[in-house]
Amino acid sequence: MAWLAIDESSGRLRPILLGRHKSWVCRRLAMMEKLCVAAQEDLRLGLLSPTMARQLVRLPAGNQQGALETGRRHSLTAAELRGVVDLLLASGTREKAAFVLERPRQALRQAQAGEVRG
Repeated sequence: MAWLAIDESSGRLRPILLGRHKSWVCRRLAMMEKLCVAAQEDLRLGLLSPTMARQLVRLPAGNQQGALETGRRHSLTAAELRGVVDLLLASGTREKAAFVLERPRQALRQAQAGEVRG
């Protein structure tokens, strides 16, 4: 990340402020620690926006990969990914979660219409 540097004395990564407040850097570091490896790599390469990464962090690490792949496969916007994460957190069953991941836009439409599936 552009806001991390290697400390020459210890050889460890340390945050650099780049005109940002320490709390901003700490939040970014915490987000990176909570992201699955694939999302970390996408974020590092600029393939995943910080806004979308913040949504993925809301999920348990084991569920982030599926949501990330769904976002890629369906070219979801940040707002759509937020809705998908909301639905996954509320899904309750594997069947409902699978439906959300397989057909995210349909699941979002049904949720907006108040329909329940599964």
